[in-house]
Amino acid sequence: MKKWIKRIIFSLFGLILLAGIALCVFVGHQMVNQLTHLTDPQSTKQETENFLKGVDFDWEAFEKDYSIERVTLESSKKDHAIPVVYYLNPSSKGFFVLTHYLGGTKESVYPLAERLIKAGYSFIAYDQRNSGDNTGSTNTFGFLESHDLLDVVNHALELGQGPFYVWGASFGGGTVALAAPELEDKVQALILDSPMSNGKEMTQRQMEDMIDEIGLPMDYLLWVGDWGLRFSQGFSFDQTDGVKAIHESSTPLLVIHAKNDDMTPYHMGEDLYQASAAKQKELWTLDQGEHAMYFYEDPDLYLDKILAFLADL
Repeated sequence: MKKWIKRIIFSLFGLILLAGIALCVFVGHQMVNQLTHLTDPQSTKQETENFLKGVDFDWEAFEKDYSIERVTLESSKKDHAIPVVYYLNPSSKGFFVLTHYLGGTKESVYPLAERLIKAGYSFIAYDQRNSGDNTGSTNTFGFLESHDLLDVVNHALELGQGPFYVWGASFGGGTVALAAPELEDKVQALILDSPMSNGKEMTQRQMEDMIDEIGLPMDYLLWVGDWGLRFSQGFSFDQTDGVKAIHESSTPLLVIHAKNDDMTPYHMGEDLYQASAAKQKELWTLDQGEHAMYFYEDPDLYLDKILAFLADL
């Protein structure tokens, strides 16, 4: 074969290789940008305001009536601020750490917090990353969010008034699950409401409706997305697997999930329940229910179920 023909062939292969690399870099960048910006601070504030109006809850009156304290914690990573609100019940029966859902803020949990206060408990809540006034600029399927949760739990421990219980809803439940091994010696129970269990599966579910429009295979998109997260964010999809994390935790666990949940499928809560190493654990299954809204559908039953579980510990 003549040398010029070989050069053409090698050049074509080189161009194809470069084009493939460029495509991977471009798609990976787009994937990472989408996956790490599922919310933005301003929209979460507006969503919270609309939500509380929708459930007829006056959050300003709540803060005034109970003299809710506000502080800002510095992340232990020294790279962002974590806004916190809390209330210390004078004769506290225990201390709840409340982790809100994706799209919400620390104020989103006020209706539940008020019921806990009236039942004799203290609470602390905080803005997750890229939500409210938290200056962490990315969403990470609970991976970096779990570090913030640990910082908030440590602050709660300094405030005292245990035993301590950690509650999380939806993506907040995923945050709690990922933090579970580190919470082992700090808290007495975990409560997961409609929890996300796996960042990779959530990504796949979000992209299923767009796959035909994108025109690229799902496996390829997940692969370049994973490598994009590794290079730009310092974590992989595997590190967002709450099932693996909670398998290392023996902290008592209550999982609350409805079979018809179309946001975080029922099997996610079931998988977390099955994987937990806790001797004291319970899966409260609802046949019907709106995602992460069970408290609002029957507040008395919801709180009674949680407190009954804690009373048996």
